[in-house]
Amino acid sequence: MEWIQACQQFQDRGLPYCLITIAQTAGSAPRHRGARMLVDIHGKSWGTIGGGHLEFQALEQAQVCIQNGQTLFKSYVLGPQLGQCCGGKVDLMFEPGNTHPILTIFGAGHVGQALAALMRHTVFEVRLVDERPGWIENLTDADEIKRFEYTVADIGQLAFVPDRSAAVVMTHSHDLDAQVLAKILPHDFFFLGLIGSKTKKHNLFKKLASRGFDPERIDQIHCPIGQKWPGDRPQEIAISIAGALLSAWYRKSPSD
Repeated sequence: MEWIQACQQFQDRGLPYCLITIAQTAGSAPRHRGARMLVDIHGKSWGTIGGGHLEFQALEQAQVCIQNGQTLFKSYVLGPQLGQCCGGKVDLMFEPGNTHPILTIFGAGHVGQALAALMRHTVFEVRLVDERPGWIENLTDADEIKRFEYTVADIGQLAFVPDRSAAVVMTHSHDLDAQVLAKILPHDFFFLGLIGSKTKKHNLFKKLASRGFDPERIDQIHCPIGQKWPGDRPQEIAISIAGALLSAWYRKSPSD
């Protein structure tokens, strides 16, 4: 079925969606119990629950559920207010999926691994990416973490969902940091961080500006990241960065 194939693709890519199911009907209704429709964050749909104004209302409600991440049960009377004359009633179940925030960590060095291990116990889905063969396999006991070996050219294959995506760049090379940022900077993140000193920030931001990036977009990059304290162990740095990420998410989505 069309909506099943779409749902699998959304799950594989970590993209948000809402599954609408006809839970119950009474009287005349355009479709029977169990009919389903999948809706993405832009209002595009797969499958149908009957069309007409009922479906239009459901599409709008689905996008609200995607935004707030909450399941909803709602009844609709198929009367004049919906532009329909069936006279029946339809109960719909709205089930959002993949509405959690997604953190992409570029660099599986000591801090990257410590941050990934720490963040997998939070609300975030964690993706750890590194171009060096074998490095991401050093992280043990982390089945929940999605791991990718990549080259800079491959970064475009990763999906970044507006308002749900965060990224931190901490590769093994300043030049690679610059290349990664140049690839992902056009996307919208609620948090984008770069590990490094103020000197690194100045030099790298200057390089991005020379490539034509909007200064306001460049200034959205957090560098240095997290709280400033004397601790310099990878785990201590990871805790500092994790605090910044969680703070940014819960300030943006206090109801989550």
